[in-house]
Amino acid sequence: MDKYESAFEVKNTTTTNVTFILEPWGNEYELRPNSVIRVGFKSARFSDMPITHEEGRIIVEGWEDVESTGIWLDGQLVG
Repeated sequence: MDKYESAFEVKNTTTTNVTFILEPWGNEYELRPNSVIRVGFKSARFSDMPITHEEGRIIVEGWEDVESTGIWLDGQLVG
C-alpha cells in the first residue's frame, strides 16, 4: 500500500539548457532556460529524494519502491 504521495518542481533558472536525470530509471529530460519539470511520486515509506546539481545537469535519486505518478515538462505530460 502506498502511504506517501508527493511532488516537486525544478526550474532551470540558467541561460543554457540543462539535462534533468531521474534515477534509478535513467530518464533524461532537456530543460531549456526557464523550463519547469514537475515530478509526482508515491511510495510505501517516506524519504527525501536527494538532488545533485552539476554543471549542465540536475540529478534526482529515487529509490527502489518509489513509483512515478507523472512527469510534466512545461505543463505537458511526458512520463
